[in-house]
Amino acid sequence: MEHIIIGTAGHIDHGKTALIRALTRRDTDTNKEEKERGITIDLGFTWFGLPNGDRAGIVDVPGHEKFLPNMLSGVYGMDLVLLVIALDEGIKPQTIEHMEILSQLHIENGILVFTKSDLVDEEWKELMIEEIREEIKMLGDDRFAAWPEVCVSSKTGEGIENLKTIIVENVLHTHHLRDTSGAFRMPIDRILSLSGRGTVIAGTILEGEVQPDDKIMLYPKKTEARIRSIQVHGQNVEKATVGQRAALLLPGIKKEELKRGNVAAAIHSLNPSERLDVKITMSAHTGRILKHQSRLHLHIGAGQVLCRVILFGKNELTPGESGYAQLVLEEKIAVKKRDLFVLRFYSPLETIGGGIVLDAAAKKHKRTNPAVVEELKQKEENKESNILLKWLRSQKKNPVTIEQIKPLLEINEEEISNMLYRYMKKQQIVSFIYKKCTYYWSQESENNMWEQMKEWLQKYHQRHPYRYGATKKELQKELFSGWENKTFEAYLSYLESFGQSQTDLTSESDKQTDSRIKRNEDIICLCNFEIQHDKKFQQIEAHILKTLEEAGYQLLLYKELCPPKVDEECFEDIFKVLKKEGKLIEIADSYYVTEGKLQVVIEKVEQHFREHKILTYSEMRDNLEISRKTAKIWIEYLDKIKITMRCGNETERVAFGLKE
Repeated sequence: MEHIIIGTAGHIDHGKTALIRALTRRDTDTNKEEKERGITIDLGFTWFGLPNGDRAGIVDVPGHEKFLPNMLSGVYGMDLVLLVIALDEGIKPQTIEHMEILSQLHIENGILVFTKSDLVDEEWKELMIEEIREEIKMLGDDRFAAWPEVCVSSKTGEGIENLKTIIVENVLHTHHLRDTSGAFRMPIDRILSLSGRGTVIAGTILEGEVQPDDKIMLYPKKTEARIRSIQVHGQNVEKATVGQRAALLLPGIKKEELKRGNVAAAIHSLNPSERLDVKITMSAHTGRILKHQSRLHLHIGAGQVLCRVILFGKNELTPGESGYAQLVLEEKIAVKKRDLFVLRFYSPLETIGGGIVLDAAAKKHKRTNPAVVEELKQKEENKESNILLKWLRSQKKNPVTIEQIKPLLEINEEEISNMLYRYMKKQQIVSFIYKKCTYYWSQESENNMWEQMKEWLQKYHQRHPYRYGATKKELQKELFSGWENKTFEAYLSYLESFGQSQTDLTSESDKQTDSRIKRNEDIICLCNFEIQHDKKFQQIEAHILKTLEEAGYQLLLYKELCPPKVDEECFEDIFKVLKKEGKLIEIADSYYVTEGKLQVVIEKVEQHFREHKILTYSEMRDNLEISRKTAKIWIEYLDKIKITMRCGNETERVAFGLKE
């Protein structure tokens, strides 16, 4: 059973808590003030089972601006986000700020959930959804526009089951993206005291795993503790692992010794620090300019801390701009390189950007030293490479181009190309080209797609054993409906030249020399597929050839050649094979003769020209003992294949090439 973490985001009173109640049949607003005020103040947690048997933990976050720090504590470590937008109001200020936070934390997987559909009529619903799409498009972050949409009513239950199905479809790959190795680490977002037993800490496990009786360390104070028991979704377990929400009971630890944002981790696996080297990316939508020495709120993991920003190479960062910096914290925290964070203006409180940690235990730098920027670039390179590979692996359904990668990394094309080269050398990704455009895809995703395509073609060949293959249009409709034609064409070319398309980076022992598919114009089949001339094929072939032979030089229509009680589709397939093999010749629309009969007619005509200069329709009729209409069809075909040619009179012919 897989465990996933789902979070909510959205404006106050847009129905996040009600949506969770409809999904789980549990209430996350548990304290008295939340009940009285009808809003979520702190984080709420519950869980529910998915249709595929997986179990989803769900985090209810506050929507009110006043409680945004609590929302930031809950969003860290999510596998999937439900971005909640009420259909009676649309996108509001906190919706936009929550979207900015999700962007800064690189949360790629989400669903747009349009709530309160029971409060609006169909016309309003359509107008509001179109307006929401336009506003999301204007915000300029493509990830949200690509998220699936679903309308729900938490009151009536409309759309809830459909939402569960979409959740399953969107989290199938999450376990592939988690780092299951490494030391245990869990930011603490909840702390409870159990009288006489100890303190319970809860959070989302970001790395590693943990078991009862394990010794851990609580950072930043580096307090050692022993785990008495562990719960996941309210049940005692013998092990909790990455991606799960877990509650750990720690005997001998007082609640007052801890606070939200502390970290439970393996002993001596973290180094608490008051300085972080970072790369900051300003929000494109903020109205603020970040100046050197500005005081900010840093939100990272489940915690927040005040800090001052030391900018390198610049004196300020404007909206949408990125730059290297050091954050000098007002108290120690324990984070790791590659952790993501969000920055909020000191006063008034508003989200202005975020970034990535390049060094979690940085030393003080001289701001005037130009080598500092270069050093931070080198630190970033390692992270960017990991981000890119992780992102490529998340693109399950579509290959990508460098142009699509650029906005993700904000580095130049040469650096991206070098990373991609290294991935190909390690056989972590594949590439294919169409008209000077190169596409990249993770090896795993390409293998999965090929297995689907191979299985589909195998079944197609079983259904149509006398057909050369599926049409490109059939294949694209079944498996590649979301692909652009040029991307699909590039992938087909890659499969067709599979052995040769494995670059020189692939070792000789690992290369495969066979293509995966064969193509004849727009017909596609597996490389090892051949039409079998079995008993059924031979019987139908014999009937067709015998019927044509008995007709003499008279011409028969296609429909006159089908044996009785034979499936028309099967007959059509075999007929096309005989045509392709040259055994049947179409001399006019739907009129066919055998190859042998055609050669006999050509020999008769050539013999006629050795004795006569002119061949008329009437002479052709008499020579072959056919009707004049049929003679005309024969002669027009002989004109087409350059055996005869007109010589003035419409009914008269001479040998082709003979000068009058």
